[in-house]
Amino acid sequence: MTNKKGKMKISKKKKTTHNFCEFFILTKSDTNATNAKAVCIYCSNKNGGLQAAQLVHSYYITNKAKLCRKHLANCDNFKNAYSKEEVSSILA
Repeated sequence: MTNKKGKMKISKKKKTTHNFCEFFILTKSDTNATNAKAVCIYCSNKNGGLQAAQLVHSYYITNKAKLCRKHLANCDNFKNAYSKEEVSSILA
């Protein structure tokens, strides 16, 4: 496809969010400028707030769908907040 000036149009992909965003708070990553750090809401609530959870490696991950799903599947704080049926439905 070309525009009016005869130059090729470059289509940009829209960034879409994954299904697990509502369970994480996104913060700036210290080590990786392109990917945000996803902090589990349930871990941060249970363990002293967002600032404290950002320091404990098991409470945050890189904001990728596979990693977020894996964290929720193993997170006892998340599992305690929902019934088994709801957890299965969210992770499906």
